[in-house]
Amino acid sequence: MKNRIINITVIALCLIVTLVNLGFNIYNSLFYNLENLPTGEFSFSSFSQDFKTLKIYTVNCPSLGKAVRGELCYDKDGKTIIENIYWETGTDTAIVSWIDHNTVSINYNNVDINYGYDSRRHITIPNTPAINKGILK
Repeated sequence: MKNRIINITVIALCLIVTLVNLGFNIYNSLFYNLENLPTGEFSFSSFSQDFKTLKIYTVNCPSLGKAVRGELCYDKDGKTIIENIYWETGTDTAIVSWIDHNTVSINYNNVDINYGYDSRRHITIPNTPAINKGILK
């Protein structure tokens, strides 16, 4: 009887741990958020023609390795808005050029500033032609 209670307890604990891990994995795979990124060290700024500023930061964490974070700063209705729009792991350098007032190229990834880019999910920008991604010539 005592062994049966121990077995049921062990099985129940294993099931609970498995369900909790599964829940965290599902949450992390569906809800990556560009707002909860490490700050990093400021590298440089790039300015658009309509007075938006893209600040590039390099992040070097033991758990993450090297990464680049892009932070967009602009004024809206008299308030300064700051948004993370770019995250790429595995690199500590960035090449930035503005394409138009809503699109910036960072490390050859065309980033619509309304959507952003997150390399953890390999998210590409919606409505970006395949020729810009090197798929078509």
